[in-house]
Amino acid sequence: MNRRTLTLGAALVAMLCTAALPAAAETIPLLRDQAIVAEGNVHLGDVFANVDQQASRVIAAAPAPGARMILDAEQLMAIAAANGISWQPRSRFDRITIERESRVVDAREIERQLADAIAAASGRVEFEVDVENRQQIVHLPVGGEVRIEIENLRVDARGRRATATLLAPNGDGGMNRVPVTARLFPVVDVPVLRGPVMPGQAIGESDLDWASVRADRLRRDMITDARWMIGMTPRRAITPGLPVAVRDLQERIVVQKNSMVTIVLRSGSLTLTARGKALEDGALGAAIRVLNPRSDRVVEATVISPDTVEIQSLQMIGAAQVQAASNVALKAGSYR
Repeated sequence: MNRRTLTLGAALVAMLCTAALPAAAETIPLLRDQAIVAEGNVHLGDVFANVDQQASRVIAAAPAPGARMILDAEQLMAIAAANGISWQPRSRFDRITIERESRVVDAREIERQLADAIAAASGRVEFEVDVENRQQIVHLPVGGEVRIEIENLRVDARGRRATATLLAPNGDGGMNRVPVTARLFPVVDVPVLRGPVMPGQAIGESDLDWASVRADRLRRDMITDARWMIGMTPRRAITPGLPVAVRDLQERIVVQKNSMVTIVLRSGSLTLTARGKALEDGALGAAIRVLNPRSDRVVEATVISPDTVEIQSLQMIGAAQVQAASNVALKAGSYR
């Protein structure tokens, strides 16, 4: 055997060994670090890797949704032996933690469902609900339309308390019953903005919605009547869906200070108009001062529409000045 033959033989052996290593590793069952299961059973493949042919075998019932279970070294050896896989613990401390997936129903959702049940029983929303144990949560199995139900609801409106039992499916065909106690707080309905309304934009009926607010949290300056909002405009940005304070609104300015306005004067069947300069801002129905530049006199006028004011009496500015202004306007073609 010459040197070239030995070199080729060594290379061939190395190739065979290299190719064989991964295959050998895949056949060795390995304990997983942890397992998270979604359904009601724990399978062999949840606990051990590299058990492809037996991975779907059920080895134990899963813990309840949201709960955990631990399999220690002795239990794992028994499972391995029962399923014919070659596995030995590295030490007596080998173990695996198995957790059941869940959908958490927290205190806020419990309060919402309890409030809905109370409203359904009375036909209207009367109370906001606070569960006494804010740390109380309920775990539901994942998958499908699963939700808690409420039974044994008892409402003490005078004492402002409620008790009930929550029925929570456990994912295995059964129900967990969880008692719950809550305090009740009377609510009032208040008008709120349905969406953004910009300052200067008049609030209409279609811009409003209603929200229930705890009576003990409603400030005295909060608006409770929608009529107080319609036709007004926000003084600043207002968050939709939240109660609105009186100071958040103002009358809508339709005449701007220093802008030119049309002065309307009515006397019997006679209607005269002239141009004037507003000396202050004015909302609909507001009385503002207006300068008549031709007579150089200031009159008080009522805002009747955007950029239009009205005076009621000739005596307020003097009949002669109005007539002169009207004649000038007529010649200029602005008389109407």
